[in-house]
Amino acid sequence: MIKKIIIFIANLLLTVFVGVLSFAFSGIFSTSLSINCELASDNTYTCRVQETVLGLAISDYNVEKVISVDYLLDCNSRNTKTTCSAMSAFQTSSGAQIRVGRWFTGLNDNKELVKSIRNSISSRIPTFEYTGTRSPIWVISFTTCLTSLFLLRAVLLFAGVKPGSYIEFEVKKNTIKR
Repeated sequence: MIKKIIIFIANLLLTVFVGVLSFAFSGIFSTSLSINCELASDNTYTCRVQETVLGLAISDYNVEKVISVDYLLDCNSRNTKTTCSAMSAFQTSSGAQIRVGRWFTGLNDNKELVKSIRNSISSRIPTFEYTGTRSPIWVISFTTCLTSLFLLRAVLLFAGVKPGSYIEFEVKKNTIKR
């Protein structure tokens, strides 16, 4: 019985480890982007961009002389495959394109961002703010299922079910006797 309890505690610790790892994994893919822009005297904007992961700032910078925002397509070719990421970029009065954040690369995320900022700039709003959060549902689903499976494994092992015994039972049950 003591051996069962030790195995159960070890499996629970493994479940906690997988849960923490899953939480960190979902945190990596769940980011927040905050943009605050102010109209300057020369009719351009100065924008502060801040990205956070799990509430911690991973990037914080200012972009000056912003006149617009547009899409930027970043493509990489490796071997015979080309992959592209859609992102947003500030257009400055000098013609420079400055990428808006590092983690907002999805097309839908960027469509909303570009539309919102373009409308604010074209309306000449003195100050405006944009906040976007990106947390893909597949990451949350995957990490929840993975943690649940490890917890189920710990409970089944504690109950005395040996790995593979259920499969053996099913095979014996469905065997045709002659």
